[in-house]
Amino acid sequence: MAAPLRKQRTPASSEPQFKIRSENKKLDLDAANNNESNEQFEDAFLRDFPRFTANRSDVRALAAVRRKFKLGRYHDLNIFVLAHDRDVSAERVFGRDEENKVVFYSTSKAIKRALEARGHEARKADLEQHAESGRADIFIMLDPEISVTKRLRANIVPRGLVLCRLKNANSLRAYGYSFRAIVDMNGGTPSLSRHDDPTFWKSVEVDSEGAFREASSEQNEGVVTYEQAKEKVREAREAGIPGMSENDVFESYSTLIEMAEEQNRGALERGETMLSLTAKVGEKEVTISGINVVLPTKKSGHDDDIVVMRKGLM
Repeated sequence: MAAPLRKQRTPASSEPQFKIRSENKKLDLDAANNNESNEQFEDAFLRDFPRFTANRSDVRALAAVRRKFKLGRYHDLNIFVLAHDRDVSAERVFGRDEENKVVFYSTSKAIKRALEARGHEARKADLEQHAESGRADIFIMLDPEISVTKRLRANIVPRGLVLCRLKNANSLRAYGYSFRAIVDMNGGTPSLSRHDDPTFWKSVEVDSEGAFREASSEQNEGVVTYEQAKEKVREAREAGIPGMSENDVFESYSTLIEMAEEQNRGALERGETMLSLTAKVGEKEVTISGINVVLPTKKSGHDDDIVVMRKGLM
């Protein structure tokens, strides 16, 4: 089993405590990267893997994450990559640091063999249903249809980084993961925006009754469904809280979320997502617990962007 993240020889920070390269081994990879054009980088990538899909946007986005979080400073990192659409851009970016261990995971034996034939470590395993003996310092899953199951999350070390799509990142919020950044690919050039912005999720969550119904799915681990919200609205209406209507679930449930967030500012700032509220109804106080503030995300221009999450609350 992988050891917890290593201590840095730098002042304490909120970043993952990865082990920094010793000075005599440290390579100036960022400087080298600045001298290498995107075209050269991507053309070499395509030549190396002619049978694999090269998602150029992902290559650029992952390289931006590596630079922003200074991941080239660390060594002995375990990097798990869930193989998706024959895309090996993650290995091309993070495999540059030779001391790190990049392992692809696929449920397909053919994909595993194809990767191994090209000299890359690969294993046949379904990490949605299986926890490895070791754990990842960086976990990369770019398939938005992956379910963020308990066993999948068990493959990530405390304070580890997860690079994923918006839908999966939203699910991770319910399990103690904090938002670090989103890689905006507007115009084809990556930029890390909304860094450490706790209000980010309000800008991408559903904003209407129809959008809530459409996006609701029991497959979205940790995210409140339309039916769950409707049941909570019914509970609040029967308790006497005004403004509750099962004919307008989105607005009513949004009101419950606002009330719960107002009463639990500290918990909200720490990243907690299951809150309670207390309201005075007539001469008595009523409490509504189990209000899940994680609404589904709406369809947006961020759907294919890469989000950086960290295991651990703020």
